[in-house]
Amino acid sequence: MNNHSDLGVVFDVNVYLNVFLAQDKEGFPLLPKVPPKTGNPSQDCLSLAFDAEKFNLFTSPHIIENVAKVLHEKELEEVTIGRILETLVEITHLSGGSVVVPPRLAFDSADFEDNLILDLVKYTDSKVLVTSDRGLLSLNPWNHRLILSPMDFLEHIL
Repeated sequence: MNNHSDLGVVFDVNVYLNVFLAQDKEGFPLLPKVPPKTGNPSQDCLSLAFDAEKFNLFTSPHIIENVAKVLHEKELEEVTIGRILETLVEITHLSGGSVVVPPRLAFDSADFEDNLILDLVKYTDSKVLVTSDRGLLSLNPWNHRLILSPMDFLEHIL
């Protein structure tokens, strides 16, 4: 399943939103190579995935749909939302990862949505979940996997 690395990584919905809704996008969609850092840890994480050297990024239709839902709520133009979702999927594939529909495997969080993210982590045998969600971060480590904030992930991977 992994083409570039043995390290599978999942980015939670909030990581993508912190990139695509940031006020300081610094030239997005052109993501700078990291390091140097942009000041937006989520953007730096996505840039590392785009470089396709450090890890394989996995996502799911659930994550993509939730990103789209929030972008619609923020009243972004349909064309912009379409480009953002295409970029998310393209970076996932460029990293050596893929879009996966995982079976229900995780029931460790009281939050149903969080369990859907954990399903993806477990099914793809990803070793790291990157999130800003306090509920998920409180589970770290989970099933021999790290759950890290974007900043902690950057420090870990770089």
